[in-house]
Amino acid sequence: MPALVRPAMKVIKSPKAGKKTKRFKCSGCRATLEVGGKDLKFQADPRDGNAYSFTCPECKQDTWIAADLIPQAMRPAARG
Repeated sequence: MPALVRPAMKVIKSPKAGKKTKRFKCSGCRATLEVGGKDLKFQADPRDGNAYSFTCPECKQDTWIAADLIPQAMRPAARG
């Protein structure tokens, strides 16, 4: 009797891959922006907790996002 051949499994979405972008709203003009790790600037704040900021290309205003809301895979590499 021939061996049963299974079709190759295909991964549709993997939690290991990690997203490199995320959508945020600008706090100034409310534009919806696709923000990547290269757009983020780390902001150390011992009072309220660390954050990342990005500058809106439409209105040029900075938007601050709590560091906990930025996926680990998307965070820029530490500089030093």
